[in-house]
Amino acid sequence: MGIRFYLTGSLCLFAIAGAPCATAQALVAKPCVGPTTQQKLGVAAYLAKKNHSISADDFTLVKSEDANDGCYWKLEYEGPQKKHLIVYLSPDRTFLSSELYDLRVDPLLEERAREESVMTAMLADEPPLAGSASAPVSVVEFSDFECPFCQKLKGILEQEVLPKAGARVSVAFRNFPLPMHPWAKPAAMMAACAALQDTGSFWKVHDFLFDSQRVLTSENLKQKVADFVSSSTSLDPVQFQKCVDKDLALGIVTKDLALGQENGVRATPTVFVNGVRYEGVQSAVQLLAIINGAANGSSASSESGPSHAVAKGLANRCENASPKSN
Repeated sequence: MGIRFYLTGSLCLFAIAGAPCATAQALVAKPCVGPTTQQKLGVAAYLAKKNHSISADDFTLVKSEDANDGCYWKLEYEGPQKKHLIVYLSPDRTFLSSELYDLRVDPLLEERAREESVMTAMLADEPPLAGSASAPVSVVEFSDFECPFCQKLKGILEQEVLPKAGARVSVAFRNFPLPMHPWAKPAAMMAACAALQDTGSFWKVHDFLFDSQRVLTSENLKQKVADFVSSSTSLDPVQFQKCVDKDLALGIVTKDLALGQENGVRATPTVFVNGVRYEGVQSAVQLLAIINGAANGSSASSESGPSHAVAKGLANRCENASPKSN
């Protein structure tokens, strides 16, 4: 086996008494062997201290695998509030890193492949889509029906982005109801119930929820949406109500939330343009510029750092610590 060099930002974890910590550059000359149970527990204990957690038991190992042929070991833990942490343990088991860079791989090509992988996952189960599925630019929106900034984005997409970008762009919708909004999750499940019957009617329910944002409450949501479905859509109202009453769309909303969280979504609206993440949108001009760049083959990752980086200036968003706007 040849010499493999990897760059890591590392910390010494398991130094043996009387022996210095080994260098992060390692020559691998034998088959990779995974860390012992004790070493895995040591990583969990370190993560607990690093994250100011009470006990190492707060971090559960959910995946353990060889990261590459350099014998760095990938460990994935689930921490408090289902927070996922991925770390890499060095071959000599003394260093821990949150990133692993392979010098044999072109970083720009690696980022582009990652962006494509993200977008493939986000479109895999055919979420509600506006525009052509064959458009060169795919926008995936993670949204909360009770968030005023998501309502603003709806207007930007409807009135300016889709008309101006035309066949170059498609927009897919994903639910990301925030815990601070009391009727956002029930609304998301109602919209998902509509999508299960008919995509066209989904967009009607989608528009109704955003357009009625100021008058909807936890108490009147169910009746107002039911009345709208009966009077203004082609949905079967009996089937729709059965879906709502039995929470048949809960799995869809839960999957959307998990997909967003896995890809760094923490606020709404968050959009992914060809796999690159942007939080909040201030104007159609900004979003159209991002779309035009993606259509021309450029991305935020090739210009401003890692993929999924939050674009500067895109600050209008709802998050759990933020007040609701009027």
